[in-house]
Amino acid sequence: PAPRAVRAISPFADPGAELANPAMDRRGIDRPVRAGLIEKRTMANGARSGFSDCGVFFGVAIARVDEFLSLRAEIEADRKAHARLRGLHNAHKRHLKGVLCELIDREGLTSESERIHQTFAE
Repeated sequence: PAPRAVRAISPFADPGAELANPAMDRRGIDRPVRAGLIEKRTMANGARSGFSDCGVFFGVAIARVDEFLSLRAEIEADRKAHARLRGLHNAHKRHLKGVLCELIDREGLTSESERIHQTFAE
């Protein structure tokens, strides 16, 4: 029966669920194949999987797990360093603005302090 008919007669069918689309599965595997992370081939015993009549082998991706984990750690360290530098930048900017306001309070608004103030306003 058609998918709608199955949903209509089966109390267990989820009306929001979609049936599997084999074309989507085949297209979804192309990107890792192009990246060289998986291989598609017929196995020695002739067994095949549902992916374009080929076996799917993850040996390359498994062999690179350590590389991927170190890349993830490096990206995380870079992200933390960036956040720390961003925080330092903001703290220094606040400090400079405070010092500039104190300078203006003590010396008045001079042309140089006004120019610096305009720079911070941008």
